[in-house]
Amino acid sequence: VAFGLLTLLLIIDTAVATYGLRHVSATADRAIQVDTQVALNAVKLQNQALDARRYEKDVLISIDDPQERAEFKQKWDDNYAALGESVRRGAQPAESDTQRALYQQAATLLGTYGDGFNRIYDRIRNGELVSTNAADAALKEYKAPINQFEEIAHDIDIEAEAHMAEMVEVMDAQQRQALVALLAFA
Repeated sequence: VAFGLLTLLLIIDTAVATYGLRHVSATADRAIQVDTQVALNAVKLQNQALDARRYEKDVLISIDDPQERAEFKQKWDDNYAALGESVRRGAQPAESDTQRALYQQAATLLGTYGDGFNRIYDRIRNGELVSTNAADAALKEYKAPINQFEEIAHDIDIEAEAHMAEMVEVMDAQQRQALVALLAFA
């Protein structure tokens, strides 16, 4: 009887430990699959936005050379498409309402910036804007959206990092609960 009771307690103890470990593991997997990906994507958005601004400047600086200007515009177009794709991919795993709202704002701002830059580029190509200073001045009204976009990408990163910190606290609590349950049967 004593051996049977001891065996039963050992089985219960093993089940409790297994449940606790699986629960912590599932939380850790979710944090890695979601929060880490959202944070990494936010950093990617920031880098791609900087590249967009760099190619924008390269287009303006090469205003007198149509071939070089077109090459930089193609780089801007490629980067802009990748940036849009990064916004779409980043919004998919976003779990919090805050993250989803930030990604929606980012998409709107990116569209405004892209439309504005393309309008200015068309004016350059059509000969309306013939100097770097004139083109830069015309582009000023469209710079705010890309600057706000960068701020939002930073906010997405901060939000994801905060969520990861919460997950660490949840995992610590789960680990303590599993340890208490394990010790209760020991």
